[in-house]
Amino acid sequence: MFSYLRTLLLFTGLFASSFAIATTMMAITEFELEISEGEFITVRSAGNAQSQWLETANGDIIVKRSGTWYLAEINSQNQALSTGIPYREGEVVPAEIVFIPDLSLSAALDALESTSVVSQSVAISSSDGVTQQPILVLRVSFLDQDSRYSSEEIHELIFADESSSSLSVAQYYRDNSYQKFDIQPVSETSGTVSDGVVDVALSYNHPNFGSSYGSSTSQLVSDALVSANSYINFSAYDTNSDGSLSSRELGVVLIIAGYENAYGGAGASEPRIWAHKSSISPITLDGVSLSAYAMFGEQHQSHLATIGIISHEMAHLLFSLPDLYDRQGDSNGIGRWGLMGLGSWNSTNGVSGSSPAHLLAWSKVEAGFINPRDVEGDAIDFSLKSATSDNDALRVWLDPFRHGEHFLLEYRALEGSDKALPGEGLLISHVDDWVGYGTAGLQNDVVEHKLVDIEEADGQDDMDLLENRGDREDVYNDAYGQDYFGSSSLPASVDYQGNSSGVEVAQIRVGDEVTGNLSLPYEQLGDNLGYDDGGVRAAWGSGGSVSLVEYSVPSDSRFAHGIDFYSYRNAVISTSLYASFTGGSVSNALHVSSSTITPGWNRIEFSSSLDLSSYSKVYLEITASADSLRAFGIDNMGDVSGNSYIKLNGSFQSAGFDFNQRLLVANQEDGFNYQIPDKLSFQEIEVSESGSSGGGGGSFGLFLILAAMLASCRIKLRVYAV
Repeated sequence: MFSYLRTLLLFTGLFASSFAIATTMMAITEFELEISEGEFITVRSAGNAQSQWLETANGDIIVKRSGTWYLAEINSQNQALSTGIPYREGEVVPAEIVFIPDLSLSAALDALESTSVVSQSVAISSSDGVTQQPILVLRVSFLDQDSRYSSEEIHELIFADESSSSLSVAQYYRDNSYQKFDIQPVSETSGTVSDGVVDVALSYNHPNFGSSYGSSTSQLVSDALVSANSYINFSAYDTNSDGSLSSRELGVVLIIAGYENAYGGAGASEPRIWAHKSSISPITLDGVSLSAYAMFGEQHQSHLATIGIISHEMAHLLFSLPDLYDRQGDSNGIGRWGLMGLGSWNSTNGVSGSSPAHLLAWSKVEAGFINPRDVEGDAIDFSLKSATSDNDALRVWLDPFRHGEHFLLEYRALEGSDKALPGEGLLISHVDDWVGYGTAGLQNDVVEHKLVDIEEADGQDDMDLLENRGDREDVYNDAYGQDYFGSSSLPASVDYQGNSSGVEVAQIRVGDEVTGNLSLPYEQLGDNLGYDDGGVRAAWGSGGSVSLVEYSVPSDSRFAHGIDFYSYRNAVISTSLYASFTGGSVSNALHVSSSTITPGWNRIEFSSSLDLSSYSKVYLEITASADSLRAFGIDNMGDVSGNSYIKLNGSFQSAGFDFNQRLLVANQEDGFNYQIPDKLSFQEIEVSESGSSGGGGGSFGLFLILAAMLASCRIKLRVYAV
């Protein structure tokens, strides 16, 4: 079978490796655990989706195996491994532990973002510019586990408006989008008509898979969708009539009777599942196919699931937003300052997740909720309204072509759902686009070089050192004595190479607004032209493959200075820029060069700038050397621009994806005085010829997603290790 897949791979040239699971970090909860009959101890949950444990009041680590609690230790992979010694309160863990292999938990690949070859279409929008997002909620019960909460309570949790006494998921997204994104229930005939909730009773017992996603998870989703089909016309939501439903056309959410594993961790009651976003092998109902979903456990121990975890996974489902916690567990990422970090569990009333943090400004940019003010010049005075009241943020680019490192400034105030933040003031995020997200992105997994890092104003690096999940001294506030960020502050205003950024933020004052003075590195910025808006998702190309991307020349950026190109490989590429493209062929070359590239983003500067003022469009052709298999990074998420082409049989034909390629332009002829940034080391991605099956320990193999776009024919093939 694999020889056929490999042949297809070489023919189509498209390759992606990921596991279609995105999860939430667990809540840190403290509770009384019955360790044996009538004996209770105080414990707190700890760990992650792959490995969960409990910590006792005196610091012991314990795990449950076959009904018995054992002493455990944490290995270098952040896994809790049983010592085989039953826990007794007060008993000391011996200094030398011989780990028992069959009691260890295998690390799963469930922290990677999912990849889909199905283009996401824009959701239905009304004339006033508000996006209407249809959501179907499946309330799933089993022979041995009924739902505890009614459909009405589930409806309130997801869809309630501002008249409700408690915050709903819909309200949360209206607030974060500044009333421009509105979650709406689908039209269905189950129970209360068109409340968006369909009751599904499956004729088998709860699979109780916890975080061990596999065939039982996929079967549950498929069975629930089939059972719901008699209550909803799925084809009515295929707004672009392509025969498949993207999450933006219809978001599918499953609320599973039983308990949420991410809430209680190893101490969560059973039966349980771990909240996640993923995809199943497409199922066809009413003539359209469905694949993506988000799933949650109904109960957080003694109460209904809270909105934080649901909002987090729906951000994966609807916007492909990446996790901003550290998936390796080496730091706390952005901590409690954003929904995609650990802020999904924020609360003011002791119920974890009842008051989740707003999305960080960077996440709002990626979701399309805000368009920050790009500031340029020498120095400016600024003011910022709070993130909860206004779509206000400042972006200061360290890269003159606006693709790479930058700072985002936002005012986080203790109001709205942000009232559970650790503090209030000016929050400064250090972003590096080149770190990336998606299949190939490292996100926030490298402590020293994150995709999005919080500049902790007190210089203590508590979140990086796992000392806390955020405190009030992380923000700049004159009331805390932290009113300056610059070359002489701690942390200093530097890029990831340790060079002074040229950015100084002084005289910071916090009141109804945040005000201050901002010194900038560039009086005028260039720009980059590109269409890859969903991260690096897959690789394309066999030896000698040729790509072409069409760009419209902006009137205010007439000079081309170079390109940014993402590669999965060490490779040699030939770069050509043309002025004409007709009949599937290019002509009138403006530039030709050859470059050696490495895995990750590469910046290739032209030897001299090119004046494009005579052209309305230009065409970037890149040819990979004969030994450069799958050198091209591509984005097959979001809207496909239609401006990317691949060469087949000597002629360029439209691709069903966009290339990770940017044309660097500016309105100035001379180059910028800056240093091309260093980048993280990426491993070349290889195709594995063997797969593994998911087992009880949560171990997964990679799966392949292969696609070929040939003229008007789309070939889709998915192979899952489940």
